[in-house]
Amino acid sequence: MKKRVASILILMMIILNIASVSAAVTGSGFTHPELGEFLKIDFKNGMPFFTIYDFMYYEVVDSLEPFRGMVVNQFDPVHNKMTKLDASINALFNSVENQAENEEPAIFSYGGISADYSFQLEQMPREDRIKAIKILNGFEGVKGYKKLLDIPGMEYADIETLENEHTDYTVKIGNTKYPYRVLMFHFAKEEWVEYNERYCYLKIKGEWKLARVTKEYTDDFSARGKYIHGLTGSLPYMMDEVNAEALRGTAWGMSTSDVETLENVQADGNELVVEDVVLYRLPATLTYIMKNKKLAEVEYTFANGQAYYSAFISLYTRYSDPILINEQGDMTWSLNDMTITLLYHDATPVVVFTPYK
Repeated sequence: MKKRVASILILMMIILNIASVSAAVTGSGFTHPELGEFLKIDFKNGMPFFTIYDFMYYEVVDSLEPFRGMVVNQFDPVHNKMTKLDASINALFNSVENQAENEEPAIFSYGGISADYSFQLEQMPREDRIKAIKILNGFEGVKGYKKLLDIPGMEYADIETLENEHTDYTVKIGNTKYPYRVLMFHFAKEEWVEYNERYCYLKIKGEWKLARVTKEYTDDFSARGKYIHGLTGSLPYMMDEVNAEALRGTAWGMSTSDVETLENVQADGNELVVEDVVLYRLPATLTYIMKNKKLAEVEYTFANGQAYYSAFISLYTRYSDPILINEQGDMTWSLNDMTITLLYHDATPVVVFTPYK
């Protein structure tokens, strides 16, 4: 009898825990203060997506459904079911080439830097094509670009430009920094449906592995030259203007006295609080956090739960794909020098900017 009661109690605890996780963050519909459009945001098995006037605009692919035969978008991006780089590109090509007869055909094309060499790539056998895609997109580093010249069809690749624009992208997960790259591919269907798929990779113990896949039903990033962290051709200096709105002229490591002068507010111990500010057209309270009398963190606390949904979309438009998502709805974006974390709270969501340590 005691064992039965204990089993029932354990089962109830599990059920309550699942319920608390699934209820942590729910969907919402609203007019976005920056975009001025009616949006609906929701979560599917913990992965966010949003629509504009009921048309899908952006989604982090469902974590429980195999995507092109691969396991993607787990809450922990580093796990033992991650697909290796070559296998993931092969899985993509297999999926494109073997579309079911009852499916509406999707016309495949290359995105990012690969689009500049799409004609050459299409002429190659698959093995050479995958090799060229990896080199073009920086997976073999700045020294790898010269290897393109050894691939038939790539003898006239613009090696000098590729080398000059190369960036070694990283992301920070917990206390670990990982090399990071993104591949992007474009798909078009009938009735004006077009979307980009982005495949986000981490280099773990010397091997590139697939961590995240997102779908974006727009070409806005291409048209505006938007910075996408990890995507070859995206230039980090473009982030300076994007970050300026949140950092308000401060810099990491700035002294407490300099921040006081800049904001005309006195610090209270290790915190300097500025009331009634606006971030992404959302009213907020700004807190500068100091360590050893130097700026170590910038936090924005919003006044209502609706701001969480608005802030997510504002962060997506600026920083593209989050690298971390947890069961409670917290999300983190990572650049080469800092992380940006959106924390879900029912009444007072928070956005935190933190430099790499």
